[in-house]
Amino acid sequence: MQAQVDLAADATSFESFDFIIVGAGIGGTVVASRLYERDPSLSILLIEAGLDASKTSLAEATASILLAPTLRGSELDWNYETVPQKHLNGSKVYIGAGKAIGGGSVINYGEHIVLRISGTIS
Repeated sequence: MQAQVDLAADATSFESFDFIIVGAGIGGTVVASRLYERDPSLSILLIEAGLDASKTSLAEATASILLAPTLRGSELDWNYETVPQKHLNGSKVYIGAGKAIGGGSVINYGEHIVLRISGTIS
């Protein structure tokens, strides 16, 4: 499925779609793909707020596990964090969320962030 719709090109024309999927992360793209595989005649709109990471200056970093940490806080990251955590002495915790086609997999390269805490938590 390669079709793209430029909604900004003509704000006065409206198309109708059988399905509108919001979020082109792994889940959204799989749902769109499965729907299309089942019935290619369906009109499917897949909406993503982020960029196509392959067309940015960060494309090389998205393809390298060694460069993946440089994506934190970049234009491809929503840069979410938690509220201050009582049991972490008021620290906030970073929550990686990709702002691109592919979602979180774009910025985390399949890595998991492990927080190791030393000492006693009361």
